[in-house]
Amino acid sequence: MVFDTLLVTIADGVARVTLNRPQRKNAFSPRMAGELATALDELEKDERVRVVVLRGADGNFCSGGDLKGDGDGPTDPPAGGDFLEAYYHPAVLALHHFPRPVIAVVEGVCAGAGVSLAMGCDFAYAAEGARFSVIFVHRSLSPDCGGTWLLPRVVGLQRAKEIALFGDWFDAQDAFRMGVVGDVFSVEELDDQIDQRVGRLAALPPLALAATKRCLNGAFEVGMREALTRESESQMTLARTEDFGEAMSAFAERRPGKYAGR
Repeated sequence: MVFDTLLVTIADGVARVTLNRPQRKNAFSPRMAGELATALDELEKDERVRVVVLRGADGNFCSGGDLKGDGDGPTDPPAGGDFLEAYYHPAVLALHHFPRPVIAVVEGVCAGAGVSLAMGCDFAYAAEGARFSVIFVHRSLSPDCGGTWLLPRVVGLQRAKEIALFGDWFDAQDAFRMGVVGDVFSVEELDDQIDQRVGRLAALPPLALAATKRCLNGAFEVGMREALTRESESQMTLARTEDFGEAMSAFAERRPGKYAGR
């Protein structure tokens, strides 16, 4: 896949997607949003892909939405005026509904929509020195790209208000303490740590991962009875797959499973 604002590679079951506008610290432009939605749709269809790693080019994750505009995509409001709905929401929803694990690797600046993107992944890990801000209030805006939905779920409502209403910068260790990222690594060990996690996820049954992710993503929107129904339906479906048979054989034979995603 060739894009103007993304770099996408696939190897050994891992798709690596790099936000690639380093001259703007990978600001999330309309073109980048559209290309990210397209890339995720294509990767979902590719049975080779077991895990996606999302990061930014040249030591920054994403500086937020592109407020200046530099010819990188449409700048006129779409019909009806809903710019976010037309250009950004498809990318956010494609990320949220992607059926396989997505890992965000955060280095350098992660601001505004960049924080929303990182939280929208299944896992987020940061390098020491990474800096975060839900900065919208300082631009006289409210959060977008799912930030108001994700932030209170990740850090709790009162902490979310503190983060979003003040719009202060916080460092990687603060992000870890609040739950915005799952861990913080030195720059030297970051890639090795990510590769270890990628390898573990790529070796697990992909259908079970997808079903678990789907149930967890919907957990805040249903009561216990519906959650139980979803769990039951999910398990019954998985129990009829080849991967379930392989998992039972591997368990009995005390060996690692080899899963085909069927």
